[in-house]
Amino acid sequence: MVVLPLVRLTMMNKAQMEVGVVERGAHLLFATGSPYQETPHEVRDFNPYLPGMSLFGIPHALFGDGLWTSARCWLVLGFLVVLFSAGRMVKKRGSGTAGHHAPAQWVLWLTACPLLPCRWLSVA
Repeated sequence: MVVLPLVRLTMMNKAQMEVGVVERGAHLLFATGSPYQETPHEVRDFNPYLPGMSLFGIPHALFGDGLWTSARCWLVLGFLVVLFSAGRMVKKRGSGTAGHHAPAQWVLWLTACPLLPCRWLSVA
């Protein structure tokens, strides 16, 4: 259900300003060695993210516009990798430290509010 809007908006080339910031950061990283503009003049010129966010824009910088080169797709993939890793970590810890909650429930809590399960599981 979530994939269809993502694909549709990517194909229509519709995106929030943040997607452009990430992709522009990757272009600047290749052009200048930094994902930040030296003298930003407009709101669109500012990059409020840490340099690592520009990594998600590298496919767009290398291969141009496309469904699989959009930063949105890579951000979703990164989110899913982190979510899967969190689930594996909770499952590996076992029910002794996770209390009476099933691992799937802990992953849902982590998705809803990342600080709570980390505090409860002493992961942070």
